[in-house]
Amino acid sequence: MYNLKSNKMKKITLSLMGLLAFGVSNAQQELVTVATGETGPQPISEAILYDQSDVGNSGIVNLYSNDDQSGVYATDDFELVTASDLGKITAYGFNNGGSAIFDITGVNVYIYSNIEGINIPSGDPTQPGTGIVELVDIEVGTPGFEVVDAGGGGLNIVVDLPVLTGEVVTLDAGFYWIVVTPSMNNLSGYPAASRWNQYDAQTGEGFGANDAHLIDPEDFFGGGFTSWTSYGALGLDFFSTAFTIEGEENLSLYSNVKEAVSVYPNPAIDVINLQMPSVVTVNSAVIYNMLGQEINVTVTNNQINVSSLSQGVHILKLETNQGTISRKFLKK
Repeated sequence: MYNLKSNKMKKITLSLMGLLAFGVSNAQQELVTVATGETGPQPISEAILYDQSDVGNSGIVNLYSNDDQSGVYATDDFELVTASDLGKITAYGFNNGGSAIFDITGVNVYIYSNIEGINIPSGDPTQPGTGIVELVDIEVGTPGFEVVDAGGGGLNIVVDLPVLTGEVVTLDAGFYWIVVTPSMNNLSGYPAASRWNQYDAQTGEGFGANDAHLIDPEDFFGGGFTSWTSYGALGLDFFSTAFTIEGEENLSLYSNVKEAVSVYPNPAIDVINLQMPSVVTVNSAVIYNMLGQEINVTVTNNQINVSSLSQGVHILKLETNQGTISRKFLKK
């Protein structure tokens, strides 16, 4: 775990509850703020591991109030197709009041693994030690953290993980959840004009494997969202937030690039997905059943339709630019 903390933030311990769904209330509506400026995310032109920077016209509250000693946190999922070294993370947001750039005192960055099946983060900021990465209240002026004035009320939070942690942060392939939350002064009562809001990335479904989520541990907004709650359950008309993650693939975890290729889900019902480094190109694919019969298949967007296969064990054989790769899977 990569863990850096200061003593300025009051921590509140809370058991992580299951995913709850709530009806729309007036308290919910206050979570979302419409951006009045014209400037949205400005993607950074370096190696992008995950890009979700398309911007809408509104955003969701995402901050820790030093005055109230409480936080309302937004999180979204991201996928790494192979083991990767994380570099800069940029969370795109705005502040209609124009004072947030002076009121932001620090930043909090958390990365959690995904709980499969229910698809929520494996922890939350009120539970120290549940994150893979936990950078708590890193002060303004610390090398590796900056608040970028994007104009028109736009304020981007940029953190450079290798600089802040002093080491390379490497994550294996898979799905993760990220929280980037500024600590702010002059936020007593969470006034809408003063708080930092993270831009929505898309007005409909399509970004990320799952809806973004929000947690209000102190129930400050009165909606009962004291465990991770999806944007859909909040009644919002957008499903993701704006951020980018830079870095590079790390194949040193494997003695051979072929070892980085995997098939999921396994067992499979309708489709199987190929998870592999970008350096691997599939030229052709066939599947063999346990009788040795060959079935020609097509790989489309790293997916193969296996719905017509009989139940049982099968062998997928891929001819790639890295050579022949075979993987066993079970068809249910």
